[in-house]
Amino acid sequence: CQIQLDSLVKVCSGSMVTLSTPTAGTYTWKGPNGFVATGDTITVSTNATTALNGWYVVTGETEGGCIILPDSVQLVVNPLPIVEAGIGQAIAGDTVELEAIGANTYAWSGPNGYTATGANPRASQVGIYVVVGTDLNGCIGTDTTEIVKDSIVCRLDVDSLVQVCVGSTAILSTTSPGTYSWTGPNGFT
Repeated sequence: CQIQLDSLVKVCSGSMVTLSTPTAGTYTWKGPNGFVATGDTITVSTNATTALNGWYVVTGETEGGCIILPDSVQLVVNPLPIVEAGIGQAIAGDTVELEAIGANTYAWSGPNGYTATGANPRASQVGIYVVVGTDLNGCIGTDTTEIVKDSIVCRLDVDSLVQVCVGSTAILSTTSPGTYSWTGPNGFT
């Protein structure tokens, strides 16, 4: 007798891996690193790693008593992508550009129901942003980044010394536009 197994099973690192035959019976499975299991459906791992990669061979007998010819399936455990969302950013204007690398497609979520796709969407809210990246094998990696409010402190340039003659008027000024409060000696405001 002969059974037909899928020739290739691909999973992502961390996944549960089960292998099965199309018919019930008494089967023995052998695989890499001394792996041995019995049954028509077996669990190879509940947390797959690349150490499981290789060929798994099944032999046995169907419930009808038919001795099967050995068949095999190749297991490929793909590593998860290392997705990086970059360092946190300070928002000084209307928006900042988020950045993700390490996968092929990206889905973002953030404060106040924010969602976006792509490696470089724009965002305008302060808070934590989560990116989920998916690679060509369908494996997923995640990362977070934070946008904080930019607390820009402007430096005001004024002359540090104004010399006038006694009885003259001193004019204090700045080259930066804006509204300013001046204080000085003897209660000057």
